[in-house]
Amino acid sequence: MSILPDTAPVLPLAPLHLVAERKPNDDIIFTWKRRSRAVGDGWSGANPPLEYIPEAYELSVVSSGIEVRRFAVSTASVVYSEVQQIADFGVLPSSFTWRVEQVSALLGAGHKAEAVFDE
Repeated sequence: MSILPDTAPVLPLAPLHLVAERKPNDDIIFTWKRRSRAVGDGWSGANPPLEYIPEAYELSVVSSGIEVRRFAVSTASVVYSEVQQIADFGVLPSSFTWRVEQVSALLGAGHKAEAVFDE
């Protein structure tokens, strides 16, 4: 019997300072700060050094527990366009959950951070 090691302690940390803001054109801009074990605690205003290269994130938009859209990006921000929102919800949504995680090329998706967009 083989026992696999627990990778949770080395997975990318959950991002911090999650913000979702609807713009005048009805797009929603998601932003967050990455965390790193390399230097600092991630609470300062500046981004810490990259711990996982290349920089990569996955963001999920969730409605009633079901993922309705997933973004894979290389920066700590995503634009959720008005067109995408209407395709996913049928109308411009006033509330939904969103999750973001940093992705390691070697280890895969890290720990998730979750927030609620609520107008």
